[in-house]
Order: sequence, then C-alpha cells, then structure tokens
Amino acid sequence: MAALVLLLLTIALTVYALRLRVARRRISEEVNHQNVLRSELQHRVKNNLQLLISLLEAKADDATDETVVHELTDMADRVHNLAAVHHLLDGLDPSTDTDAAEYIRALTSEFYQLHSELLEPVFVDATGVPLPVKKLIPIGLILGELLTNTVKHYLGERALVTVAFQIEGPVARLRYDDGQEDISRTQPPRATPHPQSGNGLYLIESMVRQLRGKITAPTAAGAFACEFPLNGRRS
Repeated sequence: MAALVLLLLTIALTVYALRLRVARRRISEEVNHQNVLRSELQHRVKNNLQLLISLLEAKADDATDETVVHELTDMADRVHNLAAVHHLLDGLDPSTDTDAAEYIRALTSEFYQLHSELLEPVFVDATGVPLPVKKLIPIGLILGELLTNTVKHYLGERALVTVAFQIEGPVARLRYDDGQEDISRTQPPRATPHPQSGNGLYLIESMVRQLRGKITAPTAAGAFACEFPLNGRRS
C-alpha cells in the first residue's frame, strides 16, 4: 500500500514538473516574442523620427519666407530632441527603473557631442535615484529644449552649462544654468500656459505638468528650475 502511494506521488510530481517546464517554456517564448516586437517598434520609431527630421530640414532649405524657415527649423530641433531621448531609452524595460543621474549625464553628453563647437562639456551635479521611464522622458525633453535654446541663442563663443538634479526628501529638483546674462529668452514660463509663451516654453510647461511638478523662479541669470514629487503626487 505504501509502495502504491509512493508511486502515485512520484507520478503526480513528475506530471507537475512537466507542466511547470511547459509553462516556463511558454512564458520564455512569450517574453522573447514581446522583446522582438518591442525592438521592431523601437527601430520603426527611430526611422520615422529620422525621416521626419529630414523632411522638415528639406522643407526649411526650400522655404523663402524667414518665418516659415524659423518654424520648420524649430520643429526639426524638437524632433531631434525627441530622437535623442528615444535613443537613450531604447532597449530599456519600461517596467524597471533607471538611474536618473546616469540618464542625465548620458543625455547632456550626447548633446555636447552634437554641438561641441558651441558648448563646453556640460557639468552635471546629479543625485543617483532610480526613476521610471515615464518620468525620464519629460526630464529628457525639458533638458533637450533648454540645451537647444542655449545652442541657438547663446551670445558668447561656447556656453558653459550646468545641470543639477538633487533629491530633497520626497521632492526632486532640476536646475539648469547656461551662464547667460540676458535672461529674456530663458525666463521660466508662467504657471499656466499662454500662447505668447512660445512653443519651447509651452513644451517645458507641459512636461513639468506631466511630472506633476511646478516651475520655480530662476536663481541666476540664464537659469531655469523646476521641482516635482518622486511619488507622483503634485508638489
């Protein structure tokens, strides 16, 4: 009797092990399939962004009206920013967090490589903290817009940009300073959007709202600062 019970138990455990192995194989195949789909999607997004940049730049080259040229160039710059952010986030798992300090250093370094004739190496003072991709994207777009603004309008030879990202309790604070004395173009936007703020400032406002944060007053000429809660609740 004991031998029969032991045999049945062995059979049950064997069947369970086989089912578990099949389930694990199916999960592994599904994960691989999802990774292939995500990789293909990322590749298509990258190609589409590059195509859009090329089209906008071609239209700007063909345009004769200065206003049209300016608007097309601005749009191309913003797509460039989006492409840079997408490139850095390409391959990251949206379900896991990424170190914000490493991300900011990588992003500013990429902008420096693209505009080394107009920028000094960007000085980054950042606290390492894991953040989800949904927070890194607006942070990247804000910095991209500010860096592009510096490159386009800086009055000196090469801009010395400082970026600080600090954690104070439950709040993250992002500060940007290009040392510019004329702050008319870098003055932070109002707390609410306004059509006269300009597309760049409106974009920054939108990204800060997405972070559920707020724009704070500049601490020096040419500076921009914002803060947002790490827990997602509005600060």
